[in-house]
Amino acid sequence: TLANPKLQIFSGQTEIASNDDWQSASNASTLQASGFAPSEPAEAAIYITLSPGAYTAIVSGVGSTTGVGIVEVFGL
Repeated sequence: TLANPKLQIFSGQTEIASNDDWQSASNASTLQASGFAPSEPAEAAIYITLSPGAYTAIVSGVGSTTGVGIVEVFGL
């Protein structure tokens, strides 16, 4: 398991969102109210509205840590 993940979302080569530790997000209360907030404070999560198109999600370990991560996308 990737103990401290960072999540980045890109549109083309432009980073449009990133998060490390979901509770530090500016919209953490919205994420929590949605019912999709992670149970662990060190997990990364992004609550964002995206226009139709192609996007890339990258998960990496903070501090160059390694492990296995999973990305889930939900349409609300």
